Amino acid sequence: MSDKITEIPIQIEKPFQREAAKEANETIASIPGGTAVLSNPDLGAEILTKYEKAEELKAENVRDPLTGAFNRRFLDQQLEHKLQSGQKISLIMVDVDHFKEFNDTYGHKNGDRLLIELVRTLSARLRLTRLNGEKDFIARYGGEEFAIILSNLNDPDIAENVAENLRQMIANLKFNIDEKTKVEKTVSMGVAVSRDTDTPENLVVRADKALYIAKDNGRNRVETEPV
Repeated sequence: MSDKITEIPIQIEKPFQREAAKEANETIASIPGGTAVLSNPDLGAEILTKYEKAEELKAENVRDPLTGAFNRRFLDQQLEHKLQSGQKISLIMVDVDHFKEFNDTYGHKNGDRLLIELVRTLSARLRLTRLNGEKDFIARYGGEEFAIILSNLNDPDIAENVAENLRQMIANLKFNIDEKTKVEKTVSMGVAVSRDTDTPENLVVRADKALYIAKDNGRNRVETEPV
């Protein structure tokens, strides 16, 4: 019997499908007689489907269903993991300014669209801002409030600069209500950097306090926790 891994003979179009197929092949090939199983198209397709379903369930468990941002549970887990392992991080709390008034004026459907667009824009900009390959991410904290973790960064000046870049980008956007109506929207941000004795709760509280300072000082601004 040949030890060569046989490719699953079905069309694979999406990157995650290719990864799932590769993982399936590697897993089965490690089992005695596994390469024979890979020659069966039906079994191969079934295996790939199971991997795809697992990926979908995994995404559903960590993603906010509306915006696609990570959910609050995943945020809490990441904060706990990073702080317990001694990683230096910064936390940015983000709040959409006057979101209730936006919903009252343009409707909840447009409010949902705004949150979706906000997450997409912030996520794209984070990748541009942090070119060193760090895994920063945005999570929906609740309602119109979001949290951004900046990995391996606890310099308050740099973290504030990242937040300011994000804020300016949002402020310069025009949100399309319809063909004739375009609306500007702003966000307020609070920044806190991790300390050696931090718990997730402590870090969130400090970032939240900075956020409320930004809101009290007129909104559409970034504030960093007082030293």
